Amino acid sequence: MNLLAPGFLYALAALAIPIIIHLFQFRRVRRVFFSNTRFLEQVKQMSQKKRQLKHLLVLLCRLAFLFFLVLTFARPYIPGPHQADARRVDIYLDNSYSMTNEVEEGVSAFDVAITYANAILGAYPQGTRFRLVTNGFEAGEQYYYTPEVIRDKLTELQLSGRGRTLEEIIDRLQILPAEDRSEQREIFLLSDMQRNSWSADISPIASDSTNRYFLVPLAYQQHKNLYIDSVYLEKPYYLPGTNNTLVARVVNTGSATEEVPLKLAINDRQMASTTISVPAKGKQEVKFPLNFSIDRLSQARLELVDYPVNFDNEFYFALRKGDPVHVLELTEQAGTGPVNRVFSDTTLFRIRSREASNFTFSELGWADLVVVNALQQAGSALASALQQYVEEGGSLLYIPHAQAQESVIAGIASRLAVQTTQAENSIRLAAPDMNNPFFEGVFEESSTRFTMPQARPVVSWAGRADNVLSLQTGGPFVGQSGKVWLVASPLQDAYTNFHRHALFVPVMYKIAFGSKNISNPLYYPTTQSIFEVQVAEQAPETVFRMRREGEEIIPAQRLANRQLMLDVPAYSLNPGFYQLQADDSLVQLLAFNHDPAESIPEQLQPEELEEGAAAFSHIQLLNDAARNAETAELNANFGAVMLWKWTLLLALLFLLCEVLLIRFWK
Repeated sequence: MNLLAPGFLYALAALAIPIIIHLFQFRRVRRVFFSNTRFLEQVKQMSQKKRQLKHLLVLLCRLAFLFFLVLTFARPYIPGPHQADARRVDIYLDNSYSMTNEVEEGVSAFDVAITYANAILGAYPQGTRFRLVTNGFEAGEQYYYTPEVIRDKLTELQLSGRGRTLEEIIDRLQILPAEDRSEQREIFLLSDMQRNSWSADISPIASDSTNRYFLVPLAYQQHKNLYIDSVYLEKPYYLPGTNNTLVARVVNTGSATEEVPLKLAINDRQMASTTISVPAKGKQEVKFPLNFSIDRLSQARLELVDYPVNFDNEFYFALRKGDPVHVLELTEQAGTGPVNRVFSDTTLFRIRSREASNFTFSELGWADLVVVNALQQAGSALASALQQYVEEGGSLLYIPHAQAQESVIAGIASRLAVQTTQAENSIRLAAPDMNNPFFEGVFEESSTRFTMPQARPVVSWAGRADNVLSLQTGGPFVGQSGKVWLVASPLQDAYTNFHRHALFVPVMYKIAFGSKNISNPLYYPTTQSIFEVQVAEQAPETVFRMRREGEEIIPAQRLANRQLMLDVPAYSLNPGFYQLQADDSLVQLLAFNHDPAESIPEQLQPEELEEGAAAFSHIQLLNDAARNAETAELNANFGAVMLWKWTLLLALLFLLCEVLLIRFWK
């Protein structure tokens, strides 16, 4: 038997009080005179013996009463079989959002874990120090505290979007204060043990035989969840006046088909609603036509109704009206030619026309599309810069000079065999292929009964190229090889009327829009800490901030060629929208969502865990946590048999005996 509060044993000194009272009779003796005491002597002797016995029994009752009363306050207990010498106890409590799933009607796994952790605190004797580790891996979680401090931490504990693997948890538990590294520990792992983050392979804890591990799986009542897995646009570049479609993929992990309403809201205004049927263990794609106008930066949200797992019912993403395409024209003489005119709409394009012999190479980083227009010669430095620009993902449109030289484009379109040619007569272009994705949305009707332009090509090419326009002779006129576009003739009246034809504008627009580097996704996961954001030109010393209501983050950042790299502390972001601001002006809108892995309620089965733990004596599986937060198995292994109730009953029993002796023993 052990005591939780042995300090109360000092109160046993009070046992001396009834002994002193017994030894020194403080009752006054009254003398009575009798005329003859010969007949009283025998009666006196007999009553004296009875009185001494009565006083002795009353003394024993009083001593027993005080003894058991003091013992009650000392809280005696019989320790459990595993509650031997451990003075350090680690409790890992999984506080990821998946713990909101119910283990029984109305009771979440997170609530059960809190209750179980409190039970662990009460199962160890006074003086045991505890450490609470959660998914946050906070700095203060490496230290040991009293049970009272841990109870306060459990009261304040909140759910988190972070998930941890078993390897990460064990590595974190190995970080100890220097003064506690020699202590033997008992380690409890309270988690729903999702299969996508935990493994049945328990080798990370099997090798640590110096400590005892206790696995406490929290099994869900049902493994059903509906969540939005992903969202994307059919056309990556959203422009006003163009048709686009939003596609959302909804996943059902349950074993029955589910029908749920799905709503689309933009800037807190509901724009569309539908009811979807998602097959069991399957996916369903839902399409919303975007046939309405939006702001330059719009907050979009998809919402479905699902219970009991509802942390992932909302999905956030940012809809951005297309930023203007940056076009850089390199020519021998800057002016207002066909290229300038076709890209003159400032709502869609920003164009700079530069003489090739007099421009800074840094402007290549500004451009989405570089148009090399009628450039007869190009120096080695320019050719090398253009080649590097293409290799880094930039798009280039080559329009030849009348006296084109193969050397100008040979380094850029290295995968094509480009050669000069001189056609004496103009050749009409063949009708475009309506099945080519390039012309999707260009023609209202599939008929191509219109007069095609003519051209006298000065260059030709062969190789792996996608020719979107060809001559009737079969030769190429407009083709693409990777990020390089080629036109077979100069945009001059002497060589072609293509630049005056109705087909010229949509073809050039398609090339320009396709060159736009859409580096900003619709959303990011909250688990991502490093990401790139494409921004407008900013001063190098600009400081960017991420802001939302009641929150501001100044991340580590680096800006180069309009690409802003942000490094945010891991898991410091919450689902929802953040405004990326520079000097209090809105630059971009960023949306964040939970990691989809948290939404998959597939768990490791107890049989798998038992099979892995069976071979190791220092690993034990406790399966009672999910059954109405019961702790019977915990008490059987760790909790002690508490005896204070019995000692209190014994104290009251001896007090009653004393009263009865005094009242009825005459």
